[in-house]
Parts: sequence; structure tokens; C-alpha cells
Amino acid sequence: MKKFSCILKKDAFLTMVLASVEIYKKEAIGYLIGYKTNKLFIVEHAIPFQTAKRGFVWAEIPEKRLERVKELAERFNTYFEIIGDFHSHTQLGSSAGLPEPSGEDIASMERNKVYLILAINECGEECVKWHNTKNLTLKGSIKGYVIEIGAFRLLKEYKFVKIPVYASFATGI
Repeated sequence: MKKFSCILKKDAFLTMVLASVEIYKKEAIGYLIGYKTNKLFIVEHAIPFQTAKRGFVWAEIPEKRLERVKELAERFNTYFEIIGDFHSHTQLGSSAGLPEPSGEDIASMERNKVYLILAINECGEECVKWHNTKNLTLKGSIKGYVIEIGAFRLLKEYKFVKIPVYASFATGI
């Protein structure tokens, strides 16, 4: 089995983090635009769905808007394609948001795509410098929130694997 990794470019990273923090307590959702090599997912851009219907543990994208974004991505990105999606898992009361897929997340995964989950938890004023964790995630803070990003890909139906996620401009590595 090939070992995959996910590389987040600055634009994609900032868009996902800011979109997720902006609507904190409700779930953010969007597409990932980029390309895939034989061992890497390179995420160049993230497109959040601003008009998604949202709850605390779910988000739904209107089908008409979904088709519009797909068409634009295909028409104007000759080198890039939709390579997956992202969404957030937020803290609910004292239960921490986790960067792990739910059963519903796993059921909606497709092969040859990457799925990013941003766990967002309140942290007060404490600051966590952005770093890669031993758990293959990317973790850091933005004023008042700790964010941990996990990346996943589907191996076969209902069987997924976590892959390392990197954003060198954020970690300085």
C-alpha cells in the first residue's frame, strides 16, 4: 500500500480555518481544489459553502449550488480538480470536537479523494504554536480556539486510513 500525505497550501489552510472559526458552534463544509500525485494530495484552494444549511453536528449543501461549484471548478481550473472536501467538528458543551470521521462521514467518502476534518475547541487565551502531532494531525491556535486538522482517505467501502497533513508555512518546517 502506498503511503499518502496531504499538503495544505497557504490559501487553502487560511480559508478552511477562518471559515470554520467564523461559524464556530455550527459545522463548516466545503470543497478542496488541487491535484493528486502517486503519494500526495496537494490542496491549493478550499471553497467553503456559505449557503449550506447547518446544525451543530451536520451541514447540508443545496444540490443546485453544489453543481454550480463543480462546473466552475471543472471549467476554470485546467490543472486543478476537486480532490475532496473539508468540514469541522466543534466542541459541544464539555465534549471536545475531534478530528476523526463519524460513521456518516465514512459512509460519504469516495476513493481517490482526501477528507479533512477540523476539530475546533475553545481554549481561552492560551496559545498553541502550529505543529505536526504524533497523531498525524496539524494543530495550533487562533485567538480563543485550538484547531486540529486530520486528513483521511478511503481504502475500500467503510475502511479508511488517516494520513499525515502538513502546512509548512504555518509550522515553519
